[in-house]
Amino acid sequence: MRWFVLCLALIATSCSLLLTREFTDANQPIKVKRGEEFIITLDSNATTGYRWELAQPLDEQIVALLNHEYAASGLPVAGAGGTEHWTFKAVGTGATQIALIYKRENQNPTRGVGMATFRVSVQ
Repeated sequence: MRWFVLCLALIATSCSLLLTREFTDANQPIKVKRGEEFIITLDSNATTGYRWELAQPLDEQIVALLNHEYAASGLPVAGAGGTEHWTFKAVGTGATQIALIYKRENQNPTRGVGMATFRVSVQ
């Protein structure tokens, strides 16, 4: 019986991980349900000193930031790029935007070299 319960728990955990959707294109609207987690993934290169940052505060009545991490791709060689993964949870219903700017840490907050604004609709 314990084995059966353990298997069910593993299946449920695996299914919830598989259901976390990933978005990479700011031109495509993000449509999620309240309580659902989703990930925004953007190309990045931490070796250059650039990184993605929130360009404006989140509407925390609709979305909450759960995690932000950088993942290097390939070998850890100077100049090699990677991706940044931003994990959010839809906490309330409504529409909002998640605006991200690609800039150096000490750079003017409005002068990045890239901008990505994702439209989010939570039902």
